[in-house]
Parts: sequence; C-alpha cells; structure tokens
Amino acid sequence: PMRMEREGLSAREAVDRVLSENIHGLELDQRCVEIAAFALALTAWKYPETGGYRPLPELNVACSGLAISAKKEEWLALAGDNTNLRLALEELYKQFKDASVLGSLINPDASLGKGSLFEIKWEEVGPLITKALSYERDDEKSEMGVVAQGLSNAANNLAKKYDLVFTNVPYLKGGYHGDSLKAFCESRYPKSKYDLATVFIERCQSFLVENGGLAVVAQQYWLFLKYYEGLRKEFIKAKKLGLIARIGPGGFETISGAVVNVCLQITFNSKPSSDYIHFGFELGSVKGLDAKRNHLIQWPVIHAKQSRQIKNPDSRISFELSDESMALLSSIADFGKGSVSGDGPHYLRKFWEFDELCKGRKRWLNSPEDGKIWSGRDNIILWGVDDHNPENELGFALRGQRVFGKSGVAIGKAGKLRFTPYTGELFDDNIAVICPFDDKDVEVIWSYCISGELEENLRKLDKKMSVTAGTFTKVAFDDSRWNSLLVKENIRKPYSDDPAQWIFHGHPVQSDKPLQVAVARLLGYRWPAELDSEMELSNETRSWVQKSKTLQSYTDDDGIVC
Repeated sequence: PMRMEREGLSAREAVDRVLSENIHGLELDQRCVEIAAFALALTAWKYPETGGYRPLPELNVACSGLAISAKKEEWLALAGDNTNLRLALEELYKQFKDASVLGSLINPDASLGKGSLFEIKWEEVGPLITKALSYERDDEKSEMGVVAQGLSNAANNLAKKYDLVFTNVPYLKGGYHGDSLKAFCESRYPKSKYDLATVFIERCQSFLVENGGLAVVAQQYWLFLKYYEGLRKEFIKAKKLGLIARIGPGGFETISGAVVNVCLQITFNSKPSSDYIHFGFELGSVKGLDAKRNHLIQWPVIHAKQSRQIKNPDSRISFELSDESMALLSSIADFGKGSVSGDGPHYLRKFWEFDELCKGRKRWLNSPEDGKIWSGRDNIILWGVDDHNPENELGFALRGQRVFGKSGVAIGKAGKLRFTPYTGELFDDNIAVICPFDDKDVEVIWSYCISGELEENLRKLDKKMSVTAGTFTKVAFDDSRWNSLLVKENIRKPYSDDPAQWIFHGHPVQSDKPLQVAVARLLGYRWPAELDSEMELSNETRSWVQKSKTLQSYTDDDGIVC
C-alpha cells in the first residue's frame, strides 16, 4: 500500500517491486528458507487485485548456512578460464567454509578484490556462474553450480546495507558454543561473545545504513550483567537506543514460567546527541500475557536521557535509575562472593557428625531460611589440607576472603532474598555477604536489608533470578537517612532454639524439639556452642549454655537407654 500510494503503482506492480526491491531474508536452515519463500509467494498471489497465481520476480531470500562439500580444486575448476569468477569462487569457499555454523554472522565485503585489476561486486557473481555453467553437461559440476549460485545470493544479501532489520535472534550461551563458533565470536565480537543473542545484535547493527533501525526480540541480560559493560558503553555512546521494553517472565503464549526473560528493542544506527531521550517499558511486575500486551499498546512510555545511562553502576541500562547524585552502598561496605565446594555430597557434613572442629574441618554457612534470622548453620565442610602444601585447600574454590572474620549481613540471593547476620565463617556460593568497613554500621545495613529497600533497589539494577554478589553494594543507599531512622543500636548476636543449628545452646527446655534434645544429651552429645568457648554468642545463649552444664549429671553412664 505504501508504494501504491507514493508512486501511483497498481497492486500488481507494487507487489513485484516490493518482492524485488524491499524484502530480503536470510536464514541458516535450508528448509526454513523454502518455507519463507513459499509464504512470500502465497501472500503475493493472494494479494487483492494482483491476478492470483502468476510468475513472480526472483525473491531476495537466501540460505546463509549452505556448506561446500567439494574439494577446493574441484570447486575452483567451475571457473574455467574466467579470472573474475575464479576470484569470486575462491572468496566464497573461504567465507562459507563454516557456513553451517556461522550462517548470517558471515560478513563479506561488499566487493571482492578491492583495489585490484579484477574488482567485482557480489551481485555480479550470480550471472557469471550462470554463464560459465550454461553449457555444462557434467551432473556433478551442475550440482556444485547450484550451490555456488545459492552462495552468491547469500553473499550478496549478507554484504548489503538495509534500512530496517527485524528478527527474533537465536539464543545460546557462550559456554555452549562449539569450537569454531566460539573462536569466531571471540575474535569478531569480544564485547558480546557471552551469548549468541548479543552477538547477533551487533551483527544486525552492522547490516544497517546510517540512521537505519534494528527491531529485535533479545535476551534482557545484556542490559545489566557486568560482563556486557563494554557492549552497553558502545551502544550508549554510539547508537540511539530508541525503545526498550523489558517484557519479563510470562511473555510468550507457549513458554511458561520465568525461564525466558526477553526485551523488545528498537535501536538506530546513528550517534545520539547529549540530550537524546530514549523510551521504554518495564513490564517485569506486570502479570499475564494479556496484561503485558495491553500495557504495551495503551500505557504511556517511560523515558530517560540516554547519556545518563553511562553513569549508572557498570553503565546498566534502566528506566528506574534516576538520581545520579545518590550514593551507593559501596561507600560504606564491601561484598564477599561465596565459595564452591566442588562436590557437596562428598565435602559437606552435618556438624553433629563430629565431636569437635579439628584440622580439615570448618563451619559452613548455607542460605538462610525465609523468616528464620539465625539459620543456615548446620553444615561442616571437609577442609582437606595438603600436608606438603598447607596453603592448598583440596577440592575447593575459596572465595570471599575480604569478609572472613568480619560482621555483616549474609543474603540468600536466589529468588526472594533471605537474610541472616554474618559472623565471619566460610559461606556457600548461593550467598552474598555485605560487611561494613566500620562495625558501627552493621545495624544500619541490617535495617536497610530487612526493610525491603535493598531488594527494591537491587531489582532496578539486575532482573536476574540469582544476582551476582558484586551487584549488592552497587545499589543506591542514603547513609544519613538510614542512620537517622535507626532508633537505637542493637547489634545482633547469635541465638537459636533450633538444635539443627550449631549456635543452639543445648538446653532441652528452651528448645524447638525438647524430646530429641533430651535424648541426645542423655547419650552424651554436646552442641558446638557448649564446647567452643570462642564462638560468638548472645548473652542469652551464654546463659542457657550455663544452665545446660547443670544437666551433665543426667548423662547415661552404662550405655543402655531404655
């Protein structure tokens, strides 16, 4: 309709012009190319007032995944004495040797042999191949010629520039890339190599003419994860971000749950001015597919100055971060990343399996339970020390050394955040620890965490289910405000009535499970809090520990418990 209106064309003329000049398609899989070509043809035949079924102009749809199975010598022999064609075939062989893996990531130059005597353009290669093989009777050569013709079409489309590119990019984390794809992405796309989706965002941008637009369905993690910082800076400085809609979980009819978190984004191949405003939607909290769809159509967009995004922590792209003068939690606290045992079933034990902590055993803090402040303290890790190299902890990835032995807040960071006071022990990788530089700020940080404000500010930075530990101190934090809200200092000391925690005082009367505690005491078992005089405990716990010692005379002395 646009061409009919603008140029005064008939419907049939407009359809032919659109097929030959406007619509171009690239696809890795040959069968998908066939389906796409048929869909285009069927739409053209069914379009009103075009005459129905009829011959159509050649479609600009090509398979970018065609592989060359012939030997190089046999392939080049197709050129005969034609030097130009030989140059083109040699370039095709080089460019498309990994086509079945790389597909549309292949980026051939617009012309071959630049500056040489035999400079030709990709669009000229197809007619050369057709002419060279027009009298060929060898079936094998004819088959290679068909492949060569297809590759020249693909190369022509891959080398062109476009006004608009739109697609749902492919998704594959960098850790799952095969060797050739991994090597290609690392060399050509070092800022986006961590996922095929972000590599394709970069590749699609390179398809664009100046001021051209890219509209894609992409994974949202590139907007905030630390290792995409370089990619974000490049886009913020050199590309207009246009519109970004974070869809959040539940954005697809056929995919349920929170597995797929995507954003819809439109970016432009032009440098933004210092006052350029980009737009978007934050739909992570909007529940249901229909509600998300209606929100996109009916609600006003939110906006932000693009140049402001570079000042966010790690240059994260967000419409929710607005106050650039706000201080960060990192101004008063450091973070600790958890350790990895390497083999939990082998290295982790319950503390009641041992009488004492000796060489090769250390307390291990797990994720706290929701609603239980003093929890996660039931494991011991087998800390295997190499006698020949005492610094080598066998089978163990030690992390978090900056916070060991300090006081702070430990946070179960997968899903809904859970908090427990941190008292200096080793901790699991599912935990992030925040420790103030000054112990007087422990209670301030604790109050900030349990208020819900930490999680609220964290989600403005990072939408991932499990946030990396380093992000926790990059949240906005008003130190003076939280100090003024703190009514009195009440530094929390370890206390628990749960016998499954090593800080349990050992007295059955003040216990969640008095019968089990009484029987364990009768058999002679004593809790770590009773045996370790250096363990940090609250005064109340110490009081109950003293009372527990008065029960020692009730221990069974003949080994028989009725």
